[in-house]
Amino acid sequence: MAMCRVFLGVLLGSAILYMSGCALPDALPEPERFDSSAADLVLGDWDDVESCVRVGASQSEIAIVRTRRVSETQYDFELVTITDEPARLTVSLDPARVGKGPAITLRAVVGRFGNKAWEERLIGRVGERLGELYGVDIAPLEEP
Repeated sequence: MAMCRVFLGVLLGSAILYMSGCALPDALPEPERFDSSAADLVLGDWDDVESCVRVGASQSEIAIVRTRRVSETQYDFELVTITDEPARLTVSLDPARVGKGPAITLRAVVGRFGNKAWEERLIGRVGERLGELYGVDIAPLEEP
């Protein structure tokens, strides 16, 4: 009988501990971003796009794996980061602005699930270089 009482006490104590530890957790926060990408609209000369991406990618510790010219108004760059994450940069001439000024849309996705900081850095560096070369033939490369 004493053994049964000890067993019931342990069982009851375990049940109380189990029940108190099994309260429903707070709902998980929504992911900050999952399938979206960073984008920006910059002014630049269309013929400078490839060289500006080379510079911007290098300054962002990203290598160009493949360059594909999808159409006369769009490039698609397949990239890889220094940490071996896949990345993609799409550069397109904004059709709504053609004739009003050379507006170029930069859209980047870095990593399998996105990396906002790296995407913004890549777009910023490419956009900055496009701005430096806008309307001129040459511009010195400056440290970021």
